[in-house]
Amino acid sequence: SFEAPRALLGAHDQSDRACDWQRAWADAQHADADGWAAVHRSRAPLLDPLACADVIREVEAHAAATGGWSTARHVEAPTTDVPVSEVVSIRGWFDEVLRTKLFPMLAERYPNVAPTAADLRVMDAFVVRYDAAAQASLPVHQDENALSFTIALNDASEYEGGGTCFEALRPAGGAEPY
Repeated sequence: SFEAPRALLGAHDQSDRACDWQRAWADAQHADADGWAAVHRSRAPLLDPLACADVIREVEAHAAATGGWSTARHVEAPTTDVPVSEVVSIRGWFDEVLRTKLFPMLAERYPNVAPTAADLRVMDAFVVRYDAAAQASLPVHQDENALSFTIALNDASEYEGGGTCFEALRPAGGAEPY
């Protein structure tokens, strides 16, 4: 079965990122019988739409007051973003959502990586602002954490396109990329 290195389970920073992800991914391929899945997509919104709208307003106000959005925080896949840790007005909300919704969901879906929600920590949380005219896509890259998730703060009716492609994954029995 797929086991995260013990150093990752209690990590508070990025100093322990070294991990043989290729081997871990290969090991995980044999765990399907236990219900393990590499990708989970929720069928319902995870967060309250009004709270998401508040987060967007708060982050935009923070960016306007502090000189704009960052574009230089990530080397492999630079995004136009603001770290959640810098927006004091949303940190309490974010911590509560992690504690009550996101961490329990991740622990339930990925027990081999995080046996309990208390084992999870955030290494990098940020709100991204996409503009197809400025940046139509990110380069193919690999996130460097045991788990990674993306949550759309806007309703799908507010934008076109978007999404995440997983190059190495295919639907069960399919030949097309996932």
